[in-house]
Amino acid sequence: MTRWLELPDQVYEALHQAAEAAGCSMADWIARQFQPPCQGGKSTLAAQPDQPPIAPIPLQGEENKALGGWPDQPSTSHLPLPPEQKKLPGVQPAPPPSGLTDSEVIDRLRQELRESFENRAIIYWFIYDELRRVLGAEQAEAIMSRAIYRRGLEKGKQLYQRFAPADLAGLRDAFVGRSADQGRLFQPEVLQPDSETLEIKFHGCPLRETWVQMGLADQEVATLCRIAAQVDYGTFEGAGFQFWADTWQPGGQGCCFLHIRPGPSKPSHPASE
Repeated sequence: MTRWLELPDQVYEALHQAAEAAGCSMADWIARQFQPPCQGGKSTLAAQPDQPPIAPIPLQGEENKALGGWPDQPSTSHLPLPPEQKKLPGVQPAPPPSGLTDSEVIDRLRQELRESFENRAIIYWFIYDELRRVLGAEQAEAIMSRAIYRRGLEKGKQLYQRFAPADLAGLRDAFVGRSADQGRLFQPEVLQPDSETLEIKFHGCPLRETWVQMGLADQEVATLCRIAAQVDYGTFEGAGFQFWADTWQPGGQGCCFLHIRPGPSKPSHPASE
């Protein structure tokens, strides 16, 4: 089957089967689901008289999720219902037979969040490894650090600049309050919070844990931690604070130790501004 649209296999197959049942191409089937409002009582894309009415595809599990739903929600896609079905008050699509409880959905979301960090860690390693093969370890680290720092600058200006130059309490609450999965992944601990000092120690890091599980050497893990920490340099310096971090070293406990002071900031990578 030639694919003109990139979709998960289950979704693509469901669309293909619906189009076959309707006796038309997939493109025509999809177009009919989004046909414009009727003009003069007739649709410009009305189905042929000998064709059956086209109903939405019932999706379950991964197919439903791929189109923006979750397994505990109604298992019908977001495509419009045919007019005759819209006229039936109180009619709801049947829930998927393998529906999940709220607790199970939360557990699944948490697992997917952790997996997204694991995937990010693996991508960091592959990019670094390819760059160092061509340019050497020093240049590989420098290039990745500048790129990740730039992303941090964007985050800092968008999320935390309103606290600069000296509202460390507001910055603390906003930053720690956004810690992934309510702090479960990075386990931040706030130390010595006052008007002049903000110290945050991370006791967990899914990135470092992934690199360790991959079997990377301690020095490689330490290098990747320095690179990854550039997002924090960019974040706090972009927001307008002074910042430095003690990243993980072989034999160390936990992970990054962040040090924030009132601004003005002294950018680590001025060329990235």
